[in-house]
Amino acid sequence: MYYSGNKPSQTGKPYRHRSITDYPPDIALQFGFGPGTPITAAELKALMTDERLKALFDERRPIGLNDLLGLLILSEGLWDEALDAARDTNPQIAFRAAWALERAYDAAPAEIERRFVRFAHDFLTNKNGSVLRIYAKMLYDIILRSNIIIQGEMMEAIATRCFDLLIDPRIKVAVKIWCAESLYMLRDQIGWVDEHLEPVIRQLVESPECTAGLLNRYSKILLRLQRNSR
Repeated sequence: MYYSGNKPSQTGKPYRHRSITDYPPDIALQFGFGPGTPITAAELKALMTDERLKALFDERRPIGLNDLLGLLILSEGLWDEALDAARDTNPQIAFRAAWALERAYDAAPAEIERRFVRFAHDFLTNKNGSVLRIYAKMLYDIILRSNIIIQGEMMEAIATRCFDLLIDPRIKVAVKIWCAESLYMLRDQIGWVDEHLEPVIRQLVESPECTAGLLNRYSKILLRLQRNSR
């Protein structure tokens, strides 16, 4: 990807968790892999469904399996394998892979930025609602950071996808919130986003399906739009 000097918008805030790098670096050994042993995509997927292993770590550690898997991705460089696992047709594997990938991304966002074309393609095509919730949040954070220049056609496709998810009544609330925030960030680069975002959000606010959480976030976005139009 191409790196830019654009400053992040002052209206948004990157989300942050406790860094998984606080945990021991020998995580591969704790998962049963020998030192220097390459971990395959199939082995990583297997960990996503190993309930015995999950119970073992839940008993011994005050952190979840997803944190541990995230640290495994980070320490062993399993970024491509994790992206592949998040495409799996088994919804449990796909969701757990995406969740672990998010935790690894939070510690090393540049690794996903370098793979943005692949990540964006998955955001555009993935139909797993739980994966989309995580990817929509990561997408917002990537746009907010402004460390990469998203090429024109890709940016248009992302904006279209965000609008489609925003107005789809079957989509989860969290996905809609992050898509709305991403569209807000993209409005300066895409004229039709700036033109349509406010009327679309106003229609959504008036919808009987608008939850309290959505109403709160949509109202804040509308307020920002009104301030910026003055």
